[in-house]
Amino acid sequence: MNDDSEFLLLNTIYELNQRKADICQRDLSKATNLSLGMTNMLLKRLEEKGFLCIRKGSPKKVMYLITESGITALAGKNCGYLKQMVKFIVAYKDMLVSKITEVAGNGFTGVAVLGTSDFNFLVEYAAMHEGISFGIFPEPDAIPKNTFVFISENYAE
Repeated sequence: MNDDSEFLLLNTIYELNQRKADICQRDLSKATNLSLGMTNMLLKRLEEKGFLCIRKGSPKKVMYLITESGITALAGKNCGYLKQMVKFIVAYKDMLVSKITEVAGNGFTGVAVLGTSDFNFLVEYAAMHEGISFGIFPEPDAIPKNTFVFISENYAE
């Protein structure tokens, strides 16, 4: 499966099939944020590749069934995304460790995250690696002096 749009559509069909039996092209188009025409074209392409089986239940009802090849393709693509994400997290961790090593060398005694973040655990790891304190704070007033502050992607002033 070469196209991210194909993967997105096939993955969406898989997820929607888990929740309900009746899926129409409009549902798929809306869920994937693809045009109805693009959705139709991709459905045909996925069927031609053998990843999807399209069956008409009645004139107004169509069933989209993911084939064994489709499941294999999804698993391979998901595995690839997972590997890519792990590489990203390791690189991000290395950058944080480097930054916090620099911060500790400049005399800071702690590191804080202002607001909540999905990456708090990486900042905490880097602080522990460097032997300085770590904290998560909802407001800047609570942050101790001599603390280097990372502002969370979720913090709203």
